[in-house]
Amino acid sequence: MALTKEDLSQIRGLLDNKIDDFARVVAKSFEQVATKTDITSLKSDIAKLELEIMEIKERVIYIERDIAEIRKGLISRMELEDILARLSLVEKKLGIVSGK
Repeated sequence: MALTKEDLSQIRGLLDNKIDDFARVVAKSFEQVATKTDITSLKSDIAKLELEIMEIKERVIYIERDIAEIRKGLISRMELEDILARLSLVEKKLGIVSGK
């Protein structure tokens, strides 16, 4: 079965429409693709965030050191209660009236 000029013209028209549709789909999908500028900007933002995270880590290290130094100078709750109990006994022996 041979195709007529009219058949070929209709097929060509259909193909042209489909190719145009396909071209629009491809163009639309490329609108959502990141550009080199977008990626460079993201890399810059990530580098800034990494720097800020490192600074925060350094601060945390200093805070932890400070807390450790403060703890060295503190006594525990149990030690304080023991000292207060002993002081109370000394006050009783010496006849000192406590503020409590």
